[in-house]
Amino acid sequence: MAMSVEMMDIVDDQDVVIGQASQEEVYKKFPLHRIVHVMVFDREGRIGSQRRSANKSYKPLHWTTAACGHPLSGETYEEAGQREGGEELGVNLVLTNFRKIKYEDSERPGLRRFLGVFEAVHKGPFNFNKEEVGGFLFKTKTELQKMIDEDELFHPEFRFILVKLYGLTSSQ
Repeated sequence: MAMSVEMMDIVDDQDVVIGQASQEEVYKKFPLHRIVHVMVFDREGRIGSQRRSANKSYKPLHWTTAACGHPLSGETYEEAGQREGGEELGVNLVLTNFRKIKYEDSERPGLRRFLGVFEAVHKGPFNFNKEEVGGFLFKTKTELQKMIDEDELFHPEFRFILVKLYGLTSSQ
């Protein structure tokens, strides 16, 4: 039985869908596309961060947002955020405070995407997908800033979100 190819929406500079492509095509040709990130906070306001599993092809063992991924073709940012929260954290999240920012990847010139960023409050417990998540912790902004300053491995999009939306500074 052939594996199905997950298709993603390709968008224009106003984030209007203009076509579809496979993930493989997106990472070969770099058309503008979408990614969703969910920032999960505990009741004390600390930010939840997942450490990507060692078997991830891009940025294994790097810290990133609590849940993130590509919206599937036809899926809204919110639907993708709900799906990723379920797949990676094993919980249903109430998503709030949607922001959308354009991101250009400095490590992969030409790669541009819209980051759809949601917030949610959840103290756990979580039921982590071990294929996706290699660890998880809640940290204050001060603690995350210290991790950035000490050059811990951060996914570049997570670092960008922390700087652009949460007032941290980047060491890069």
